[in-house]
Amino acid sequence: MNYDNLCMSCMNELYGEKQCPKCGYYVDSPQISPFLPVKTPIGGKYIVGKVISSNSEGVSYIAYDVDRHSPVVIREFLPEKLIDRRSGETQVTVREPYKELYYDLMGKFLDLWRNLARIRGFSALIPVIDIVEENNTAYAVSEHIESLPLREFLLRSKTGYLNWEKAKQLFMPVLSLLANLHKMGIVHNGISPDTMLIGRDGKL
Repeated sequence: MNYDNLCMSCMNELYGEKQCPKCGYYVDSPQISPFLPVKTPIGGKYIVGKVISSNSEGVSYIAYDVDRHSPVVIREFLPEKLIDRRSGETQVTVREPYKELYYDLMGKFLDLWRNLARIRGFSALIPVIDIVEENNTAYAVSEHIESLPLREFLLRSKTGYLNWEKAKQLFMPVLSLLANLHKMGIVHNGISPDTMLIGRDGKL
């Protein structure tokens, strides 16, 4: 496959078009600083696409796994208040007063994702497939699952809510996962209808 012909938004082929026929993304769409430029290679086998979401800790990109020939999600440790990255560049520069804090937080980021990568057998957890350290920062690579945020799923439904049987079916695997994460000392402080996803297989 010609990776130059991949849409950097949905990772489907562009067929020579300047606008993706599937998602409408324009080939020339810029990625704003301090986020990685589209088509940046990571770990020698991932191609970074557009930003999916970001917060004070980091940013998530859709990306393409060259070895597996499939989309993935890359989470980059990128606390914007502590770093600088020039437009078009990949290397992170840590601001002088924050170096100790930055590397301490990056260590915790790596510990978290390494622990998540060891967890198997829970349908409610998107599998972590790789961890990469480069560009003076760290990246966690997870499987990409076509999904909708729970909030959007509910808004699209006829009633706007779930009946008890459906809610029980969806949430029991999540509650089981959370109980096991808590036993490991991992606490998810951002659970909401926006961070819970419903996949095409109907699982939360």
